[in-house]
Amino acid sequence: MPSHSNLTRSMIGQNLKNYHESDQEVLNIGGNQALLYRLTGSVDGLNIVYWHVTIETENHCHQMLMWSLKSKFAQNQDDFESVLQSFEEI
Repeated sequence: MPSHSNLTRSMIGQNLKNYHESDQEVLNIGGNQALLYRLTGSVDGLNIVYWHVTIETENHCHQMLMWSLKSKFAQNQDDFESVLQSFEEI
């Protein structure tokens, strides 16, 4: 799981100016281990916040990627949390 997360985060980081990522946060989502990183940077003059989540299930790695303008992140954070908790592998 960490290698998948590292690869996909690095691809995002290549496209952002002033790229920064948080330390990883280990979560439990639907009984599955997950890694969350908060990524920040800018593209075309817009400051953006991403939540990059990799969820490892028995047979797969899933990626959830959510983003918001930095100026609107506080009002979107509860929605990000709801999306994370809604994950289920079908």
